[in-house]
Amino acid sequence: MGFKVTGIDTSEKFVDYAQKRVKAAKFLVADMKSFKSDLPFDAAIAIFNGIYFNRTKRELLAALKNISANLRKGGALIFDINTPLLKDFFDQNKKSVLGHSEKNLQIARFDEVERKGNQLLFKFEYLVRDGAQFHTYSNQIRFGFFSITDLKSAARNAGFKSVEILKGKEFRAGSTCFVCRK
Repeated sequence: MGFKVTGIDTSEKFVDYAQKRVKAAKFLVADMKSFKSDLPFDAAIAIFNGIYFNRTKRELLAALKNISANLRKGGALIFDINTPLLKDFFDQNKKSVLGHSEKNLQIARFDEVERKGNQLLFKFEYLVRDGAQFHTYSNQIRFGFFSITDLKSAARNAGFKSVEILKGKEFRAGSTCFVCRK
């Protein structure tokens, strides 16, 4: 028996891309703070810091309440954060360079991050070589920045009965995983 998967993103472009790559799943343009499902889900998963797309504690609580409302009784929300890694990043430097290379595709990404209160502004510059063609892209994303205590408190205030926290090798090195049960 398999899983029925529904994915959401606020970007129509990303939803189209995902639908083309994973035909067996259903993808919708929606926001975690307001998405409504006709049937409750067994689980909701927000990985790779997805929960940080909520920029304020108010938005975070609204998202967690809405996710809880879309889960069946006993359902789980699983999300991860890299708060310790981000803190180290700010303490040491605020810029980085990443690269990826395949046969006919090379990508270099230059990152710069600014912290302003409880928000992070990520600035990305991409240089892409696709065969003989070169392209450049720029992108900026603003995230909320919450402590583990803030996240645990918000999950409880959103109606989750239990909040389990996994760190390090139990999950993924440098990340903290939350398992919240309704």
